[in-house]
Amino acid sequence: MASDLQLNQSFEAEDWTIRYGVFGPSGPTGGKTILFVHGTPWSSEVFKPLARALLSQRKHRVILYDLGGYGLSQERSLPSDDEERYKEGEWVGDTSIATQSLILTALFDHLQLSTPLVLAHDIAGAIALRASLIHNLSYESLLLLDTNAVLPWGDKFYTLVRSTPSPFLALPPPIFSAMLRAVIRSATVKPLPREIENALARPWEGKGGQVAFVRQIAQARDGDVEEMM
Repeated sequence: MASDLQLNQSFEAEDWTIRYGVFGPSGPTGGKTILFVHGTPWSSEVFKPLARALLSQRKHRVILYDLGGYGLSQERSLPSDDEERYKEGEWVGDTSIATQSLILTALFDHLQLSTPLVLAHDIAGAIALRASLIHNLSYESLLLLDTNAVLPWGDKFYTLVRSTPSPFLALPPPIFSAMLRAVIRSATVKPLPREIENALARPWEGKGGQVAFVRQIAQARDGDVEEMM
C-alpha cells in the first residue's frame, strides 16, 4: 500500500480520535476536493491505489480518513479502563451508522469543507446518505460503490454475528484471523496481493482488534437505516 499516504492528522469526534490525511495541492488548481469514505471491514487503505492515481494528475485534493473504531481511528478520546472494549455485555465505543454520520459531519466542520465530491463504499454509502438526509451535508456529487442502504441489513454472516456476538469474541486468534481473511477475500473478484490483504487485516489482528471487529458488526443497527426512509 502507499507509504506516502499516511494519516498523520487527527481530531476528536464522538469520543473517537479520528485519523485523517489531506493530500494534493492546497491552492487553486482547477481540480476537485475528493473525500473517500470506506466501509466494513476496511480502512482508508482500500482507497490508497485510487487516491494515488488521482494525485498523479497534480490538480485534485484528496482526503482519506478512518471511520471511528476502524483502522487507525480505534483510539477513544475519552479515557477508559476497559482495554478489551467489551465489559459485562456492554460495548465500549459506538461505531454505528448514526455515530459515523456524526463523525463525517464533524470532519466537514473541522476541515471547513463545502461541497466536495464524495466516494463511499459499502456501509459508507449509508453513512454518507444519513449525513446528507439527516445532518444536511451537501456534496457536489456522491458516488456509491456496492452500497446497502435498504433493509434487511447485512448478509447471513453479519446477521449471525449481530444476533450472537459472544462466540465470535471467544474464537482463538488463529481461527479468528482465518475468518477475518475469508471475509476480506469474499469481497474481491480476483485475489488481492498479499501485502494489500495484510494491510486490510492488520487493524483487526492487533491488540483488541478481534473485539473491535465484532463490535462494528454488532452495532450495525437497522434503526439507523430506517430513519432515512
